[in-house]
Amino acid sequence: MNVQLIHGDCLNELKNIEDNTVDLLLTDPPYGTNDKYGKNIKRGSAITNFSVMEWDRNLPLEYLNECFRIMKDDTWGVVFTDKKEITTIWNYVEKIGFSPRNTFYWIKTNKAPVPNSNFKSSVEVCIVFTKGKTNKKWQRGGTENNYFMSPFVLGKESVNHPTQKPESLMSYFINLLSAEGDVILDPFMGSGTTGVSSIKHGRRFIGIEIDSTYYKLSSDRINSASLYMENKKNSEGIIDKFFE
Repeated sequence: MNVQLIHGDCLNELKNIEDNTVDLLLTDPPYGTNDKYGKNIKRGSAITNFSVMEWDRNLPLEYLNECFRIMKDDTWGVVFTDKKEITTIWNYVEKIGFSPRNTFYWIKTNKAPVPNSNFKSSVEVCIVFTKGKTNKKWQRGGTENNYFMSPFVLGKESVNHPTQKPESLMSYFINLLSAEGDVILDPFMGSGTTGVSSIKHGRRFIGIEIDSTYYKLSSDRINSASLYMENKKNSEGIIDKFFE
């Protein structure tokens, strides 16, 4: 099975996944930054109304224990987080047996100006770590920078999700830290971008999402990507047969 989509709480659902089956953990969990008042964030030229997001009240950590169990040896993990929680995530993954390797920064090239006297927040951060200390899955040399520059999600790729990441960013990690046919895990599937990118690059995907609205949104996107890739494969097969 190339795609497994699960509607539920990842703290429970991860327990049903067998040991040593995942090749890359790539996820954008809640940052625990939303308060009782909610907030508005400007992305590009559009205003996204965050209102009060109950799912973003707390910073999840315990799911990483299950991820350690189900990840294969000598594989990578990438977890996005808030800049205030870099040390929290770093210390936690190290405590449970992972090897923290670096912080990584997504630089947003189209961040809008802020209305007050302050720097605009044009960077999001993630912690990159391994289970094991080898470079078995590393697809590059030692000159790779620890940042990726891209705009916010634009055009047809944009969907109704407040923290959607661009496909180009997730595709970068997938191509750098996994190989074709590998299993990619996202316990906080959200808008489904990790799954879409995984399918487009020939990987298998396991995604978990607790919110019913976002589960449908991500499932529709991932299933559409799967259908597109299947049709593309079939079309290429017909062309190859024609020229035999």
